[in-house]
Amino acid sequence: MAAFPVDPDPNAAAAGIEALYAGRTATEEPSAVLGGAFAAPAQVLKVGDKEYRVHPNVNLYVNPSPRCNARCAFCIARSDVPIDRENNGKEYLRRFEASLKFLRKQGIDHTALVLGGEPTIDRKLPMILDLLKRYKVRDPVITTNGSYLKNWVREINDSTLAHINISRHHYLDAENRSIMGSKTAPTTKDLKEVLGRIDRRISIRLNANLIKGGIDSAEGVTRFLDWAIDLGVAHIAFSQLATLPEEGGLVAKSVVKYSSAHRVSIGPILDAIRRDQRFRRIKVASGSHYNYEVWTYKTSRGEATVVFKDIDMNKIDLDSSFIDDLIFHPNATLGGSWNPKERILLP
Repeated sequence: MAAFPVDPDPNAAAAGIEALYAGRTATEEPSAVLGGAFAAPAQVLKVGDKEYRVHPNVNLYVNPSPRCNARCAFCIARSDVPIDRENNGKEYLRRFEASLKFLRKQGIDHTALVLGGEPTIDRKLPMILDLLKRYKVRDPVITTNGSYLKNWVREINDSTLAHINISRHHYLDAENRSIMGSKTAPTTKDLKEVLGRIDRRISIRLNANLIKGGIDSAEGVTRFLDWAIDLGVAHIAFSQLATLPEEGGLVAKSVVKYSSAHRVSIGPILDAIRRDQRFRRIKVASGSHYNYEVWTYKTSRGEATVVFKDIDMNKIDLDSSFIDDLIFHPNATLGGSWNPKERILLP
């Protein structure tokens, strides 16, 4: 028996998982966000004498620190752009609360995703979760490699978290630790134990990258899915390594090189599962820089909702007057760009 319930309605499951992996709410059709056309009008954010248009379902990415216990060669959080300072403690939290107040005063409706680095090694995590709860930020999510979830179970269960994204790139423990460059990445036994302690209202999602020599075929995908279902997880996403910008330094050159060399094309995998009766496609969507498909996978083990996605960061709209994402950086500034030195909204 699965430790977590499987959604009885695959369309409902698809709506929930789309909201997570597309970074948008389930009420918005992701394919409507094309070429500046929106399913809902853009929000307006005023900063001094500047006025920005903001995505109608903008996400606030909260990055408490770039520090991580893993060394994933494909991690796009690794950057060649230096952080001028990293605020640890009261100042970071004071500025974060000021940013939440600023967005509320401006009437900006947003979700939130806490990431890193690895957020579970940061002592500010429970205070961040508390602020998201106090300011009633909708659908907060945390993305983690799962290593230290066990340290924060009480705080997580007391939070308003809607989802926990766990990065896991192979069903075999040794292979996963090798891919992640971490001796502390959780084993299957570790995950089963900690997930059994997480409140069942919080949805657990697994994120796996398709990597040459790792999960790189339809057979590898189905083995991963069977492992996940046995673990009690019913939502899984597989990503083609993103196409990354080679200039600017926002993503480290080593990451760009690794991603290019180890990228597995998602096309042949999708072709194979279309011929597999255990899979049923229920959604296809695309935006300016991403494409994804949502499927159900059903066997005697159980059922799961599966997303396949690919992202081309070179196609992200760099219109200086439009904000796709809000980022609260490790240096405790609120920005409208992933570059902490650009488009600063609240210093």
